[in-house]
Amino acid sequence: MRSKGMKPLLVGLTAALALGAMAAFATEGAGPLPDPDTAHAVLAETPAVQAALAARDAARARGEALDVGPYEFEVNAAGQQRDVRHEGNYAEWEAGVSRRLRLPGKAALDRELGTLGNEVAGLGIADAFHGAALELLDDWFGWLDAAGAATAAQEARKRLAQERAAVQKRVERGDAARLDLDLAESALAGAEATLAQARSAAAERSALLAARYPRLALSAAPPVVPDPQLPQLDAAALAAQIVARSHEIGIAEGQYRQALKRAERGARDRLPDPALGLRTLSERDGDETAVALTLNVPIGGRYRAAEARALAADAGAAGARLDAVRRQIGANARAVTTRMQGSHASWQAARRAADAATAHAERARRGYQLGETDLFTLLAAQRTAQDSVRAEIAARIAAHAAIDRALIDAHELWAYHHHEDDEAVDGHLNDD
Repeated sequence: MRSKGMKPLLVGLTAALALGAMAAFATEGAGPLPDPDTAHAVLAETPAVQAALAARDAARARGEALDVGPYEFEVNAAGQQRDVRHEGNYAEWEAGVSRRLRLPGKAALDRELGTLGNEVAGLGIADAFHGAALELLDDWFGWLDAAGAATAAQEARKRLAQERAAVQKRVERGDAARLDLDLAESALAGAEATLAQARSAAAERSALLAARYPRLALSAAPPVVPDPQLPQLDAAALAAQIVARSHEIGIAEGQYRQALKRAERGARDRLPDPALGLRTLSERDGDETAVALTLNVPIGGRYRAAEARALAADAGAAGARLDAVRRQIGANARAVTTRMQGSHASWQAARRAADAATAHAERARRGYQLGETDLFTLLAAQRTAQDSVRAEIAARIAAHAAIDRALIDAHELWAYHHHEDDEAVDGHLNDD
């Protein structure tokens, strides 16, 4: 039996669920991300960035070592007792100091290698910061998606609980059939199961964020997710900017230049560095003394020639790696911008599907009120609307994630600033 007393109940079983969930994510406003200052502070303390900072300090130390060179003063001394037949014993000694000297041009090359090492290490910090930003983005939107699902599921469960209670009262008054109560209880049980799963997923994502980013405070309710907007730059221009600002390409270029300098240094090392020294000696208890300048020049051979060839080959390999990185970054840039456009189009389609499903559920509600459909048909329409809204929420968040990923790659979002962020990561490393 279908009762007119069921009509107030049915209002909650239609588009209210869908529209309420959509409204929570459709408010106009800023993107659903941590503010830039918070994001930079969180990223500065990630292990990857701190490791890159330590690598930069190591590069600076190596640069200093290359500047002064590997050679140091060497002191040698010897004492002896000479026994001359028919004359007697004499105390004798000799001592000297020497140092190997880099031939002209080698010191300049070493300094250039040290400078290049510092530049590559600096880019390494920026690249680590960029990689950490992408990980934070993935983790953040993973939590946001799970939290959004939990919020929508909680709202669905709340409304179905109210409706189930209303059905119960009408059954007790004899205004509704027991079958209607069974259907309402089944819908409520399904909503409770969905809510439990959504809460578990949201708690897992929240725990993951807290463990990876201890200083990142999460609000109890997820932030509002507005309609995603594509960047003003078109996809081609954005892809070109991603390539132009790529730290990976910069690192590969720096490593290639290092390899070329090492090859040049190896070629110069085929002519060994001489050692210049001062030597003094005393013989026959000081009756004879001498002071001399010494010159020690190694004779280069096949070893040095082979080392020079190996360094030249290393330079060729570094050039090939640079070409590979450029191609890979170019391909990634096109893939990222294509995914950005595709995700935005997918969200638009999901939005239309959610609107259509919501309208269908509303028509089913009206049909039930007029006695043209039964409760089972209405509940099926409502489930479809709820699933469509959940898909729209997921597509909305995925579109934001794809757009923000492209902006991070283009260094328009959470960009690394050498001076400010160096101080930040230095501070976090010193705190540890």
